[in-house]
Amino acid sequence: MALQPWTKSANTPSFRLWIKQATHTFIMKTRTHTQTKSTLAALAGLALAAGAAHAATPITILNAGFENSSTSIGNGNNTDIADWTEDVGDAFVDMNGTTWVPEASDTLYIGSASVNQDLSHNWSATDSFTLDLIAMNPRWSGGAAGVRVQLRQASDDVVLWDSGLVDVSGTVTTTAPATYTGTGHELSWNIDASTFITGSAGEQINVRIAAEAGTVYADNVSLSFDTVPEPSTTALLGLGGLALILRRRK
Repeated sequence: MALQPWTKSANTPSFRLWIKQATHTFIMKTRTHTQTKSTLAALAGLALAAGAAHAATPITILNAGFENSSTSIGNGNNTDIADWTEDVGDAFVDMNGTTWVPEASDTLYIGSASVNQDLSHNWSATDSFTLDLIAMNPRWSGGAAGVRVQLRQASDDVVLWDSGLVDVSGTVTTTAPATYTGTGHELSWNIDASTFITGSAGEQINVRIAAEAGTVYADNVSLSFDTVPEPSTTALLGLGGLALILRRRK
């Protein structure tokens, strides 16, 4: 019951009792408010801790920068794309550096070709991937250049995710002699595994890079994943926090 305002004479036993009740009511309201704030702060801390616990984890891609090659085919080029498997077409590591592309290091050359690599990660529906690479057309080819990147299952090559054909032309202004307009296209994708409509969770993944329009150079491939909490987990955390607040208010 709410405490009623005092309207009678002061300095009486009844007045002193009213003062005591008013003081107690004020203290309890202040304490409840403080406890609620503390509870909310604790829930915020739990949320931050949960976020920290799910920091992105790199997935190892061997020879991701295409620096590990040894078999020369002349003209500064190389047939040994170490740790990668060539599917079809013409693919090699170009060791000419800035002669043909605006990259100062060895670069993957793919002309109507594709390469792939099995990775040491078994995918889950709660995975959230981040895939990055640099792609460009070479200095001697100012025309169209398109790259396609895929995540697949290593066991059966089932395509889990496809970037679609991405235009990476415009790295140079004209055919040779040419000038560069940038350092290549820095491509990045956020991929939610819960949207995969093919494949089987728990299978090892594979990354594939293909040139499907013109000639493409690629470099610096990276892949990482984060684990997204399931909706039921988030809901339980929220309900638990609400129950704790209501309990404190009693």
